Amino acid sequence: MMGQHSCYHPLAFCFMNLDQLILIGIILTVGSAIQSAAGFAFGLFAIPLLMLSGFESFEAIAIVGMCAWVQSGIGAWKLRQFADWQSLRSLTIFVILMQPVGAYLQGMFNEQGPNVIKQVFGGMLLVVVISQVLFRPRPREAVGFGWSALAMSCSGLLGGLTGTSGPPVVLWAMAHDWPSQRTRATMFAMFFIIIPLNMIFQTLTFGVEVLESAAIGLAYTPVVWLGTIPGLWIGSLLTQRALRRVAFALLFVIAVYMLVKPMVD
Repeated sequence: MMGQHSCYHPLAFCFMNLDQLILIGIILTVGSAIQSAAGFAFGLFAIPLLMLSGFESFEAIAIVGMCAWVQSGIGAWKLRQFADWQSLRSLTIFVILMQPVGAYLQGMFNEQGPNVIKQVFGGMLLVVVISQVLFRPRPREAVGFGWSALAMSCSGLLGGLTGTSGPPVVLWAMAHDWPSQRTRATMFAMFFIIIPLNMIFQTLTFGVEVLESAAIGLAYTPVVWLGTIPGLWIGSLLTQRALRRVAFALLFVIAVYMLVKPMVD
C-alpha cells in the first residue's frame, strides 16, 4: 500500500500534480456520463481505471464510493416515499455482515502485489458483466428470503472486495415487478446506507489513507455531476438496449485488459 510504504502519498492534495487531478476528473466524469446514459456502471468503470492509472484499490474505492454516496443520498431523498423500507430493514444486515469479509480479502490480495489485485478486480468485473448479460430474472411480486439474503450477501462481499456492491442489488431489484420509482428509490436508499459502512471497514483494514481518498472523492462530486449532462444527452439519442451493449462491451474490454496486462508486463 502506497500510503504505508512510502512518504509520498498520491492522493494527498499537497502532493498531487495537475496530471493526477485531471486524470481523476476525466475518469469520474466519463463514469458519471456512462451511469447517466445507461443507468449503471459508474463504479464498474471508474474503480478499475483508477487502479490502472496507479491508485491503490482502496483509494479508488473510497474516491468513487463518496461520489456514489452523494448521488445515492440525493436520489433516496427525492424518492423516499417510494422506497421499500421493509426490505431494507430485513436485508441490509446481510450486506453489512459480508463487507468486512470482502475488505479482508482485498487486503489479503493486496499483500500479493499490485498485479494480483488488478487481476482479481479484472476477474470479478468479468464475472459481473457476464452475469448481467446472461441473467434475466422473471419479475415477480416477491423474491424468496433465501435468494434475497444470498443477493445481499454477495453485494456485501463485492462491496468490501471491489467497491462495486451494486450488481447483485440490481439483479435482486430486477427480479421484482416493482414500478421504476420503487426500484430506483430502494436501490438509492440501500447504497446510501451501506457505502459509509463500507468506508468504515475499508479504513479499519487499510488505515487513514481511505479517509483521505474519501475526502478527495467528496471534493470531486461537482465534477461528477457535470458528467450527467452529456450522459443524459447520449441516453436520449440511443435505445436502452444499445446503451447497455456499449457499456457491457467497454467493461468487458477493461476486465480483459486488467487480467492480461500483468501477464505481459
